[in-house]
Amino acid sequence: MIKVCHITDELKIGGLERIIIAIATNLKGYNHEIWCLKKGGPLAQEVKTRGIRVREFNFEGKSRIHSHFHLIGELKKERFDVIHCHGLYPSIWGRVAAVFAGVPAKINHCQNLYYDVPFNDRVKLKLLSFSTDKFIAVSSAVKKSLVEAIGINANKIEVIYNGSKFHGNIGPHERKTTRAGLGIKDDDFVIGNISRLEEHKGHAYLLDTLVKLKNVISALKCVIVGDGPAMKMLKQKCERLGLRDIVIFSGFRSDIETMLSIMDIFILPSLVREGLPLALVEAASMALPLIATDIGGNGEIVFNEVNGFIVKPKDTEELSRKIAHLITNRLARKNMGEESKEIWERHFTLENMLEKIDKVYHDALAPAVNHFGKNEQIHKHHNPKL
Repeated sequence: MIKVCHITDELKIGGLERIIIAIATNLKGYNHEIWCLKKGGPLAQEVKTRGIRVREFNFEGKSRIHSHFHLIGELKKERFDVIHCHGLYPSIWGRVAAVFAGVPAKINHCQNLYYDVPFNDRVKLKLLSFSTDKFIAVSSAVKKSLVEAIGINANKIEVIYNGSKFHGNIGPHERKTTRAGLGIKDDDFVIGNISRLEEHKGHAYLLDTLVKLKNVISALKCVIVGDGPAMKMLKQKCERLGLRDIVIFSGFRSDIETMLSIMDIFILPSLVREGLPLALVEAASMALPLIATDIGGNGEIVFNEVNGFIVKPKDTEELSRKIAHLITNRLARKNMGEESKEIWERHFTLENMLEKIDKVYHDALAPAVNHFGKNEQIHKHHNPKL
C-alpha cells in the first residue's frame, strides 16, 4: 500500500486541520500518517482513535536544526511514497526533508493567499518549487497568488476546492433542542458564523454591524462557533456594545452540522488571507444563504445575489443592509439557500475533493513507477504481478 505522510504544524482546531483529517481518514487505498512539526494539538487524540498514526517533532526554539535532521532520518527510515505538506512553514521544512530523504512524490497543499509572505520565505518557496511535483491550490485565487507572488509555474498547480460531506441527519427535534440549549427561541432569527477566533477573521466588524441592527430587527441572535486567541477581546467588546443578549459564543463544537442547522444565514466577515474557507463549504451544504467579504477565494463559492452576497471588508454599513434584506425577505433566503446547496453539490463535495487528490498522488508517483529500480516498492504496488 502506498504510504503518505502529511506534514503540518499541529492539529489545532481549524479548517486546514480538518481537511488533513478528512483526507487521511477518507482517501482509501493509502496508508496515511500525520506528522506535526510542533505538538499534536487538540485533534490529535481523535485522529489516533480513528487508526491514523500521529507523530510530534519539536521544531521550536534551539532544537529546530536537530529536529530537522531527525525528521530527515525518520522519513528515510519509514520510506514514504508521498509527502503531503500543509501550511507555510511545514511546506518549507517538510519538502527540504523530503528531498534529502529521497521521498519520490512531494505535494504542497496551499490554503491561503501568498501576497503577504515575507521575502525570505518567498525565495525558499520558489527554490523548493523545482523539486515539488504538484501544488494543490484550494481556489483559483490561491493559484493566482502562487504564480504572481512566488513565481510558481502555473502548470504545476492544480486547483482542488475544499470539500465536505453532508450527512443530512439533523431533524426538527434536534434543531429545536439545540436552539433551546443556547437560549434561542423558535421565532428568533439566527445569524451564524463558524471560524477560529482570530483578529483577521473580522468578528469585531460583525459585532459593530449587529449594533446597527439590534434596534431595527427584533428577535435577533448571533451564534459564533469556535475558539481562539480573540475570544476574550470579542466578549469584552460585546459587553461594551450592549450585545450580551444577542451574541452567543458557543466555543468549540464538534457537531458542525447541528450548529449550522440552527442558523438562518451564514456570515464570514474575514479581512485577509482566505483561500477558500471550509466553513463556507459546509454552510453551503446545509442550504444556507451566505454573506462573505470580497477576499481571496470567497467569490468562488459565494456568487453575489445568487446564493448570497459579497461585501467589502470592514464595511459595516453594506453588511448591515445585506443582513436586513435577508431577514425581511423569506423568499430570497429560500432561493439563495437552494442555490448554495446546488453549488456545493456541483463543486464542493468531499468525494469530488478526494477523487482529484487521488489523481494528483498517482500523477506525482508516475515517474517513479515508470522508472524500475528507482522505487521498487511503488513499482510493485502498481504492478502486483512483479
